[in-house]
Amino acid sequence: MSPCLHRVACVALIAWMPAILIGCGGDRSGPARFSVSGNVTLNGEPLPAGVIRFTPDRGKGNSGPETIVEFTEGTYKTPTGKGVVPGPHVVSITGYDRLPEEETMFQTLVSDHRQSVSFPEEETIQDFAITVEATPKK
Repeated sequence: MSPCLHRVACVALIAWMPAILIGCGGDRSGPARFSVSGNVTLNGEPLPAGVIRFTPDRGKGNSGPETIVEFTEGTYKTPTGKGVVPGPHVVSITGYDRLPEEETMFQTLVSDHRQSVSFPEEETIQDFAITVEATPKK
C-alpha cells in the first residue's frame, strides 16, 4: 500500500470509528429502527461505491443511533435491525470510483454530500440523486 493511501485509510478509519462502534452495539433495547434501501446516482449514473451515514438530526429533535452503510454499483440496504430511527436525519454520502483496495488507488467522486431526509416508522426506499457540475478547465 502506498504511504499516501495508507494515510487516507488510517484517517478514514479513525474518523468513522466512534460512529461504527455506536452503530454496532449489541443493545437491542434501544429505539425502533427501520430498514432503508435505494439507489445512489451521480449525474444520472449509478455511483460505483461509497458510504452513506444516516445521522438523526438533533437540531430538529431527533435522537438515536447513527447508521452507516457501504454501497456498491449504486445500490444500498441497511442491515436488518440496524436501520434508521424514524424522523429527520442528516444524510452524508461519500462516493468513489470503486471500493478502496490495498494495492490500487481510488478516486473520490463525491466528498461528504449532505441532505436532510425525514424517515417514516416503516421500511422505506430512499434514492439519492447527486448532481455535480463539471469544473471548467483553465
